[in-house]
Amino acid sequence: MCRVERIVFAVLFTLPAIPIIAAESATRPATAPSVSKGPRLTQPWSKLASLTEAQREQIARIHRKALEEEKAARQRETAAILELLSDGQKLELRQLQEKETVERKLKEAERRAKQREVQPGPDPNEKAPATK
Repeated sequence: MCRVERIVFAVLFTLPAIPIIAAESATRPATAPSVSKGPRLTQPWSKLASLTEAQREQIARIHRKALEEEKAARQRETAAILELLSDGQKLELRQLQEKETVERKLKEAERRAKQREVQPGPDPNEKAPATK
């Protein structure tokens, strides 16, 4: 079959299906809009069903503040320790951190490769074959 005949064949067999598809989409019930439960909370707070919206927002605000304080404390700790280290020790630390980063990336790449073996699908890095 030549290319034009294939196109005509495809069009003739898909045209009758268009009204059916349109009718199905028109009869589908509209999905209910999602009800916002406010900010996402961590456990155990997220399991409390009786929290008011104001309580949820206050808990989220307290949690954000605690996380910011923890981050600041870690930064102060790191800065204080780095002041104690010699230049050679700082270099050694940097090399250790780089090695850990490389190992973590390799492990993640291996995990993704195994996942692709289990669930074969289109490779996002692979180019699609050229069509004529």
